[in-house]
Amino acid sequence: MTNSRAKGLRRENEFVALHEDIGVPARRISAMYQEGHDLMIECIPGANRFTAEVKGRAADASPMRTLNKWRRHDPDLLFVKEDRRDPLVVMSWAAYERLLGEFDRTGDNREPDEKWGYATNG
Repeated sequence: MTNSRAKGLRRENEFVALHEDIGVPARRISAMYQEGHDLMIECIPGANRFTAEVKGRAADASPMRTLNKWRRHDPDLLFVKEDRRDPLVVMSWAAYERLLGEFDRTGDNREPDEKWGYATNG
């Protein structure tokens, strides 16, 4: 295994562990020498599973062109770990809609201002 493949495997395992630390099931689904997603994450038990790519990046690298290249397989989530910084999560809008769609908001009888904490006194 080349050094870059070993580093990628370590990154994938790091993100599996980060999810396990917060009680979210995640597993590696990548296969060596094959294109495709790196992780499967079960965000809402029994309801939503998200695919993800995991990428490491040197500090201050050019962002958008590289992000678009990494998203070419159209993953739901993209985890980016910059050296010595907290990870970032990039989520597609379709995945975001699926995530929000799992929450039942029909029983919430509050006014819009109350929902956002802008309720006025009297």
